[in-house]
Amino acid sequence: MTNVKNSVYFFLREIKQMLEEETKPNIEFVEEPSYDGQKSPETKDNKVDFSLYLQLSLFLVGLAGLQIIAIILSFAFLGLKDSDEYSLIVNYASYFITFTVLIGICTIEYKKILAKLKNWKNWVIGIAIGIMLIIATAVISIIISLIVQFDNNNNEQTVRSLISLNPLLSVLVIGIMAPFCEELTYRVGLFSLLHRKNKILAYVVTIVVFAFIHFDFTNITSVNEWLNLPIYLSAGFILTFAYDYFGPAACITAHCINNLYSVLASLII
Repeated sequence: MTNVKNSVYFFLREIKQMLEEETKPNIEFVEEPSYDGQKSPETKDNKVDFSLYLQLSLFLVGLAGLQIIAIILSFAFLGLKDSDEYSLIVNYASYFITFTVLIGICTIEYKKILAKLKNWKNWVIGIAIGIMLIIATAVISIIISLIVQFDNNNNEQTVRSLISLNPLLSVLVIGIMAPFCEELTYRVGLFSLLHRKNKILAYVVTIVVFAFIHFDFTNITSVNEWLNLPIYLSAGFILTFAYDYFGPAACITAHCINNLYSVLASLII
C-alpha cells in the first residue's frame, strides 16, 4: 500500500513540476546580434512546443476517450449486436466522435499547429516515410514467417472485416481518421508530454504503448498476437521518428499512406 501511495505521490509531483515549468517563458538567446549589438531573445522553435495541457488532453482523450465512447455506443446499439453492422457502427462512430473531439482540442492552439502543418516539404517527407513504413513492416513480416508460421492478429482481422462491410467508409475512417486520432494521441500527446523529461523515455514508452493498443489482451496467450508485436513496434518507431524530426505533418501523412495502402490491399487481395 505504501508503494502505491509513493507512486501516486511521485506522479502527481511530476505533473505539478511540469505545470509550474509551463508558466515559465520558453526563451533562449540566439547567437546573431541585434541592431544595437545586443543579443535578442527569440522563442525556441521545436517539434514538441505545444502546451502541457494540450499534450495531456490529447493523450487522455485519444486513449481513454475512444474506449469509453465505444463502450457507450455498444450499449446504445445493443439491439443490433447480432447483425454484421453492429461492429461497423460502434467502431466507426467511435472514431468519428473521437476525431471531432481531438480536432476541437487542437483549436486551443490552432496557430501553433497550423504553423507545423504549413511546410509542404514535411508532407512530401511524410509520403516517403509512409512508403518506408510499408516496406519495413512487410520485410519484418516476411522474416517472421520464414521462422514460424503466423497469421494476422485479432486487430488486423477486425479491420479487414470492417473494410469488407463498407469499403468506401473504411477509406475515410481507417485510412484517414484513425491515423489522425492515433498521431494526435501518441505523438503530439504522449511523446511530446514525455519528451519534456527525457527523449529516450519518450521514444520507448510511446513505441511500446502504440504497439500494445493493437494487441488483444483478451487473447494474451495467443502466440499469434505476440508474433505480430514486432511489426507494430517497428511501425511505432518509424512514426515516432517522423514526428520527432519532421513534425506532425510528416507522421500523420506517413500513417495515412500506410493505412490507405492496407485498406486497398485488403480489397484487392
